[in-house]
Parts: sequence; structure tokens; C-alpha cells
Amino acid sequence: MVKALRPQLPIEVPSAEHALAHFQTNVLRPILKFQHEVLMQYFEAHLKRTHTDLAKIPLSSRITYITQMLNRNQPLKYMLFGMIWGMLTEEEALFYEQNHQELNKRLTQFLAKRLCDGWCESYPEGCLLA
Repeated sequence: MVKALRPQLPIEVPSAEHALAHFQTNVLRPILKFQHEVLMQYFEAHLKRTHTDLAKIPLSSRITYITQMLNRNQPLKYMLFGMIWGMLTEEEALFYEQNHQELNKRLTQFLAKRLCDGWCESYPEGCLLA
């Protein structure tokens, strides 16, 4: 049922590719795309609550800044992770738990990139100046 909600992404994964790469391509990326609006809404609300102005961060450093923000602010990170974990099937959640160290790193990277790109879509003037 949850899988039917996810968008199909036109990404080909070679059949011999590692199970983690297959999981990130076929599970995490579609969930991130599906949950994009709610992830952005929560992230933007967090930026307002903390009076953080991403426009003041150079564009070249913004993904690193967001990654560091996620790593330092565990409640923010795990709220965003929860929005993704809630879309996993039972089997996918078991696979994630078995590989959580590597997948947490990858998910943090994906989130930082998506949040940075999404913020630039919402506030293009902040990205042009940087």
C-alpha cells in the first residue's frame, strides 16, 4: 500500500549493484521525492524558529552547513528521518535497521541536498546573491 504512493523514478540500477545502492535508488529517493513538500515545510519552519537565514550562507557552503545542522540538531534530524521512515514497508524498515549506520549517512546527504535545492527553489533570490 505504501509503495503505491511513491513516484516511479527513471533511474536504472545495474542488477549487480550493491544492495544499499539498490535500496537508496528504489526506496529512499522515491520517498524523498514523495515527501518533498512536507520536508520543506518543516525545514522552513525550523529556519524561522531558529532565526536562521540561509541567504547569508555562501551557496558553495550551504549543503555543508545544512549537513552540519542536521548532525548537530538531533531532534530536527530525527523528525525529518521520521517523515521518511514512516513511508517504509516492514521489510524495508528491517533492511534499514540492519544497515542503519551507512543508510543514516546517505540519508543525511540526500536530505541536505534536497533541502538546499528546495530552499533555492522557494527563495531563488537567496541563491542568486550567494
